[in-house]
Amino acid sequence: MAVIAGLLLIATTIVVSVSTVILSANLNRQLDDSVALALNSGFTSIEADVDDAAAFADFSVDNIYPASAGSFQAIVVGDEVTSSALLDQDYDYRSLSGPEQQRLLDSLQPDAGYFVVEFGADRYRSLAAYYAYDDDGNGVGGIFVTGIQENPIDSTIAVFLVSAIATALLVTIGAALLAYRIVRRAMLPLDRVVEVSDQVAGMPLSEGAIVLDRRVPGVDLDEGTEAGRVGLALNRLLDNVETSLDARHRAEEAMRRFVAEASHELRNPLASIRGYAEHFAASDGVPDDARTGFVRVAAESARLGALADELLTLAKLDAGRVLHRDTVDLSLLVLETVADARMAAPEHEWRIALPDRPVLAIADEAALRQVLVNLCANAAGHTPAGTTVTVSARDDGGFAVLEVADTGPGIPPSTLPVIFDRFSQGETTAAIRSRKTGSAGLGLAIVAAIAKASDGRIDVTSIPGETVFRFTVPAEDA
Repeated sequence: MAVIAGLLLIATTIVVSVSTVILSANLNRQLDDSVALALNSGFTSIEADVDDAAAFADFSVDNIYPASAGSFQAIVVGDEVTSSALLDQDYDYRSLSGPEQQRLLDSLQPDAGYFVVEFGADRYRSLAAYYAYDDDGNGVGGIFVTGIQENPIDSTIAVFLVSAIATALLVTIGAALLAYRIVRRAMLPLDRVVEVSDQVAGMPLSEGAIVLDRRVPGVDLDEGTEAGRVGLALNRLLDNVETSLDARHRAEEAMRRFVAEASHELRNPLASIRGYAEHFAASDGVPDDARTGFVRVAAESARLGALADELLTLAKLDAGRVLHRDTVDLSLLVLETVADARMAAPEHEWRIALPDRPVLAIADEAALRQVLVNLCANAAGHTPAGTTVTVSARDDGGFAVLEVADTGPGIPPSTLPVIFDRFSQGETTAAIRSRKTGSAGLGLAIVAAIAKASDGRIDVTSIPGETVFRFTVPAEDA
């Protein structure tokens, strides 16, 4: 719109400027023609009454009819104006005053072409010529002078400029407004395209089944317009995205069912393998190398059982498992969990930070207990011996907050964005395999899933020497 208005303004400016120059040239040419005609007419009248150059000095310009309002005639003999007359724009007829006669004498240029005489604020385009010439070409007898006022030309040009500029501005403004309406009307479909795009952008496309029912309406779809083609392209894109999301969701659902069923089916065989391994490991008469093997089988069976339980828990949460909601005393939960952690990881220093009054939350007690167990296990498993782990609970503006902080080496910055993803691990594979309690990277994923199912939130901040996991759920009085 600005470009259109600017170009139109430039074009009208050029037209007005060129028109002004042409008008000024035409008016000045017409004025020159009028002055020349007045000079010739004056000499015609003079020649009709004057027989010789000597009588020219006695001739009165009163005998010459004025060329027009705003004109003058004068006869100059030597350095004296012998006769003069001026008819102003108000049609007052008078002789030139003394100062005016002097200005005329100062500006006089006989036979030198057009010149300008100024009488006050009025300017006169003038011509002057001798009455007669001798054999040597010198003027004799006196000079006849006539002039016509230039001021009306200036007024005409000024009026034209004001009118042209006003017209140009009105045309530019009118054209800009008209173009604005046309462009806005043409762009209205794009507004609806943007609206649909914003609605789709606000959908949680990464979570579960999504009904992608937003489309650009048919009235805005026209292959003959740019906006219509954009709308058609967006609808085709949304169709493809909806199909892809539906296919992905079906695949995820199938995977969840498989994981849930496989985890469930694995529990009994693993329990049997573990039972037999523990039985033979405790039996008499078993060779030492075989006993060692049975102990390892029992330990690995326990790990596989824990992994199957974690996968089953995640599958249930993904399937929309509704957690039980009740009042949970987080202070008591922290005390019990830290007591278990001290027994499981005595090489760490465990601390508790609780307010004087109990911290109560509305949540599933078993789920919160699993959150605390997983966070404490994560702190113990990923920090060296001697690390201080502080577990705390507090109220925070309608929310209950659980925090597990440690003074370990911290989480690598590259791991932080994916710390709650499934099978995400903060250590190298070799380091994990070397640990007796190796993890599959599901503990924090379960914490994130429980946070979502509990209408809560899980956050983590980490720098070397301070890592804090913060789990937030609605408080009892929220």
